[in-house]
Amino acid sequence: MEKIKVAVIGAAGRMGRNILSRLTNDQRFRIVGAVERHQHPWIGVSLESCCGLEKEKILVTDSLDELTDKPGVLIDFSTIEVSMKALRWAHQNSVNLLTGTTGFNPDQLGEFKKASQNIAILQSYNMSIGVNLLFKLAGEIAEVIPDAEVEIIEKHHHNKVDAPSGTALKLSQIISSSLGLKGVEHIVHGRQGKVGKRKPNEIGIHSIRAGEIIGEHLVLFALPSENITIGHQAQSRDAFTDGVIRGILLLAGKDNGYYGGLDLLEEVNLH
Repeated sequence: MEKIKVAVIGAAGRMGRNILSRLTNDQRFRIVGAVERHQHPWIGVSLESCCGLEKEKILVTDSLDELTDKPGVLIDFSTIEVSMKALRWAHQNSVNLLTGTTGFNPDQLGEFKKASQNIAILQSYNMSIGVNLLFKLAGEIAEVIPDAEVEIIEKHHHNKVDAPSGTALKLSQIISSSLGLKGVEHIVHGRQGKVGKRKPNEIGIHSIRAGEIIGEHLVLFALPSENITIGHQAQSRDAFTDGVIRGILLLAGKDNGYYGGLDLLEEVNLH
């Protein structure tokens, strides 16, 4: 089978390094590009030198236009601004795109969906197979017990700059949709002081930032006589990279289409 050509944006980040390492050791893929921000210390350095990836002579660049070999799939774990530039480049160059960046506004999401008419795009708040199962289960439980009081607790490492996590927000959106709730007025981010009695349909989200926690998410459905708790704990970033690999295989050879994390649960040819 011909190897799938892949380029990675955010090569020096935690996810970028993990993805590059896994792809280097997987005979199904060939790395053809690694991109980082302007003036990053890795710019102009080979992946062999900066990452210890044996035989990877690809130089890290600060521009997609400098890639000498066109990828079949472009992987993006960066910032919103960089992701939008990546989307436009991928669209212009007919390259399929997988992005794990979060926080896009409705107009930006609309641009992704419009571009997906011409290229295949996989966009997910979380690439973990387990987390996407959590999304699925949370929606189903909310439908079965709509009277339950819902609280979401998420934990991440002390370097994470946003709160709540994109995954926690996605959980709240899925549960809200299952309950027929619109808008965000019913979402409460933490509680402090005399907040009064819990309001009907309230969904609480609580964020913890400490240590080196990779990612933990817990959803509590509380009923008068019993509680149901479902959750996910990432033991390593391989949990997310496993999903990325499934995503690459899903996108490879696709002409167009807009895919989300739940599509990672579908059967994919892993060989």
